[in-house]
Amino acid sequence: MLKISNLCLSLNNKEVLKEINLFIREGKLTTIIGLNGSGKSSLINCINQTYKYNGNICLFHNKDYVNIKEIKQTEIAKRISILPQVLSNPHIRVIDLVKMGRSPYRSIGKKLTESDYQTINFAIKEVGIENLSEKYVDELSGGERQKAFLALMLAQNTDMLILDEPTTYLDLINEKEFLELIILLKKNYGKTILIVMHNLNNALNYSDDLIFLDKGKLICSGDKKDVINSHLIESIFKITIKEIDDKYIMI
Repeated sequence: MLKISNLCLSLNNKEVLKEINLFIREGKLTTIIGLNGSGKSSLINCINQTYKYNGNICLFHNKDYVNIKEIKQTEIAKRISILPQVLSNPHIRVIDLVKMGRSPYRSIGKKLTESDYQTINFAIKEVGIENLSEKYVDELSGGERQKAFLALMLAQNTDMLILDEPTTYLDLINEKEFLELIILLKKNYGKTILIVMHNLNNALNYSDDLIFLDKGKLICSGDKKDVINSHLIESIFKITIKEIDDKYIMI
């Protein structure tokens, strides 16, 4: 789905990412983990073309992998939707926020089609926020707002969803509910999901694949069990990971 090779990034004369080589598997939930300052959000910002980097980020496009810099932004937006770590809090209705997900498919000034509205209504229903459609985004709770932005991503109808620490400010109940929504999108619609998580316990238990960064370097990546069994997470986080009844716990 997405290939990253020889990715390097420097900000303010400081090397932030160093020779990152990755492959994001299609239809999997891949989680980026690492201590604070390891480069997790910087990697997302490179994919989002926010930073100028060296190296290649390639998206599977027209039956081949193409450098993302060579693909029009509107075409990228039809393949990848990104939820950044810091979200705006606009004074607009939830329904109007979700409508923005159809922007890549519309010419300037063109009205939404019946098909657009079907996609928008589907997204709102799938995320379970029908009762919030007419409410204003800046009046929602943290959990409600994250669901509204998730509906926006779903309305964009992309194969890949990228989320940067989407549960940081959610309580435990809303965090669990949001992650279970993400799992359903992967399971029911084959979405490829790349997510940054600050909660290591959730990362270990919800993910298919893991990407482990430390001080801007890729420590390891791949199938979750292989990464856990390498014991590199335990070494850097100074923890012990145990598997009990198909669940991972940290000691």
